[in-house]
Amino acid sequence: MKAKAVFFDRDGVLIKAVIRDHKPFAIHSADEFCLTEGAQEAVQQLAAADYRLFIISNQPDLARGTLAHGFVSETNQKLVGLLGGSAMIRAVYVCPHDNSHRCECRKPRPGMLLQAAKEWDVDLARSFVIGDRDVDMAAGKAAGCSTIVMNAPYNGSVMADYRASDLKDASRWILKNLCR
Repeated sequence: MKAKAVFFDRDGVLIKAVIRDHKPFAIHSADEFCLTEGAQEAVQQLAAADYRLFIISNQPDLARGTLAHGFVSETNQKLVGLLGGSAMIRAVYVCPHDNSHRCECRKPRPGMLLQAAKEWDVDLARSFVIGDRDVDMAAGKAAGCSTIVMNAPYNGSVMADYRASDLKDASRWILKNLCR
């Protein structure tokens, strides 16, 4: 039987987004790195319930040249380490393209989810995407996953299967839906 999974967006879900002009942005310095409340507990609960956990992240600033590949890699390594290492987070998938590039990996396209499903034998119909933007929800739906949007001041119009107040709330909702 294929595995069930949870796909976490990175910025605004696991790492607090940087808000500029009422819009969320990825962090650009180590000083801005801050785990969101409940991230470690949610990851532990979901891993204990036998979910395979992944991070999927658009990083368009790489293509724009305003963010270094090394910084993104170091940030992802630090994040995975704080969340329990590779025993908890199986893999991190990053789309380095911006909107001008027609790739299959950039959310709202489901390329990162499809790649993880293929590489890790994941049943997307029994899986969940947790994000903070409409592109996360669209990628999840396109892949056949259930979607959870993290409530934030900038995403009131984003539609999902569930709107969570924090990652602990999202984790509880997923665990209630184990029969999927």
